[in-house]
This record gives sequence, structure tokens and C-alpha cells, in this order.
Amino acid sequence: GNKKTPMQVLFAPIKEASGEVTGVIGMIEDIRERRKMENELKVSRAEYRAIFNKNPDGIVIINFKTGKIEDFNEQLCKQLGYTREELLNLNITDIEARENKEELKEHIEKVVKEGFDEFETIQKRKDGEIRNVRVIAQSILVEEKQIFYCVWRDITESKKAERDLEESRKSIVE
Repeated sequence: GNKKTPMQVLFAPIKEASGEVTGVIGMIEDIRERRKMENELKVSRAEYRAIFNKNPDGIVIINFKTGKIEDFNEQLCKQLGYTREELLNLNITDIEARENKEELKEHIEKVVKEGFDEFETIQKRKDGEIRNVRVIAQSILVEEKQIFYCVWRDITESKKAERDLEESRKSIVE
């Protein structure tokens, strides 16, 4: 088991005033620790992307100043019926069907100020279909950068089941 140690080797020529090379100076650096940290960072990013992308709910990161969609998971594409490229060209106002632009702006500012909100809204899919959505909106500070993100759970089917149950209760009472 003769393991090789990863090394970084740097050489630079030693020159006289005339420009003649009279020697070489070198530096050898053990880069095991740096490689280990780079690998840990790579694994950490892969874990984050897997959790982000495989979440059963839609997750979206929004520019809280402009409302532009900056990042999102695969589930959001499925929920809304858009491709990744299409979503990157959209604004939150293109999807939100309950609040107008001004109400939406005020709501986002409130979440940024208070840090959190949870509510139900209505969203419009690419095909025009209206969906009921439970939203958890959060504003967090990461490395001096304010990040506004939402988890969107499509609750259309459970809302329909609630309405159907209510209708059947009414018909029994009547």
C-alpha cells in the first residue's frame, strides 16, 4: 500500500538582470487537505441538489426585488407544465392568479421583513388550468445574500375532495 500524496509543484526561473536564466526555484505543496475539502464540497452540493430536485413539492427561489424566478426544482416544472427554459423567463406574476402585481409585491415585502409566511393561493399553469396551492414562503440570509424561496404544494385534489364531501353532507341533510 504505497499511497501517493497529491502534490502541487510550482517552478519559476531565476533570471539575471541580462535576462539569462541562472537557476530555478520551486515549491512543492501537499494538497491533500484542499482535495479533501473540495471533495466534501462536491458531495455537499450533490446532496443539496438531490434534496432540492427530488422534493415532492415545487420549490422556487425568487428575486424578491423583481419577482423574477431564479431557480426551482424539477417538481415545479411538472406542477406548472413549463420547461426549465420557459420558467427562467417568467416572473411570479405570470403564475399567481389570486393576487395582483401590487398585492404580490406587498406580500413579498412582508415576507422579506418578517422572514416567513404560510398561506393558500391560486396559480395558473402553462395550459391555463387553475390550481390551488399551499405556499410556505421564507426569506433567509445566506452569506450576506438575501434569499426568498417558496415551497408550493398543489392541494387542488384535496380541495376538490373537501368540496365533494361537503356536497354529500348537504345532500344527506336535505
